[in-house]
Order: sequence, then structure tokens, then C-alpha cells
Amino acid sequence: MELEFIVDEAPNPQIQIDPRELALGVLQQRLQLQRHLSEKNLSFEGDLRKQSDFLRKLIGVKEERCDSLIAAERRRQAAADLDISPEMRAEAAKWLRRTESIQGAIDRVLASYGVTRYKPSGLAAPERDDIRETRVSPGVERGAIVEVLVEGYYWRGELLRPAVVVIAE
Repeated sequence: MELEFIVDEAPNPQIQIDPRELALGVLQQRLQLQRHLSEKNLSFEGDLRKQSDFLRKLIGVKEERCDSLIAAERRRQAAADLDISPEMRAEAAKWLRRTESIQGAIDRVLASYGVTRYKPSGLAAPERDDIRETRVSPGVERGAIVEVLVEGYYWRGELLRPAVVVIAE
């Protein structure tokens, strides 16, 4: 059984479309869609800004608290007299392990959000590295990184926090 379609060539006199009204309706819908997309984009950008601010603060807490406490404790232990009691040594080691555990947990949270750490090398890039100091370094190219004080972080392909470096003069 074949279907048969009948096309009425004569326009229906009851339906009249004004092309200007049709064009105006299309333009209004387009403007409404653009406004909606713009609002969504602003909302998305605001959410990203809030997330990156949170991640920066988390990195700051990690570095200000965990990293600095661990480094200070290691320096203290290295400089400590050999006559401290074994109990004090064991307590300090336990405290250090706990702090390193917290540091590791924060690193895992950052990684779960897609934050990647980088340790720069070669020539410093001012848009990527925070140059804190220059140092005379014979045999090293001027502007080359001679020490990384603090590693940097990227998130979603953008610099979240620059690395802090020392470069050769």
C-alpha cells in the first residue's frame, strides 16, 4: 500500500504572515537566547573564579602551615644536640609524620580537582615564575633558574600560582 500526498497549491486566505512581524519575532527570540547564554556564561565564569580562589587559598594554607612546619622541624632536628632523649625524638618524629600526612591529604585533594604542580627549569619566564632573587652563578646563563624556592601550580591549563625562583645574574 502506497501513501499518497496531496499538496494544496492555493494559499489559505485566512493565514496571512507579515514578513516584518516574522523577522521581528525571530530577532526577539535571538536576543532572548543571547541574554540567556550571556547570563549562563557569567555564572560559569563566576563559579570558576570562586573555585580558583578556593584552590589558591588551599595551596596557601598547605604551604604556610604544612610545608613551613615540616621544613622548620627538619631544620630543628638537624641542628638539635645529640643529647635529647629518645622519647622526645620519637615524639618529634610522630608529629612530623602527622604533619606530612596532612600535607599529603591536601595534595590529593588538589590533584582530584585537576591541579597540577610544576617545577620550572631552564630560563625563567616572568609570566610563569615569580623571580625573588638573583644570584651570581658562574657558568650559568643569565636568567636561568638556579633554585626553585616554591613550586608553581596550574589548573585547567591556566596558571593558578607562579613558582618562586632564584635566577642567575
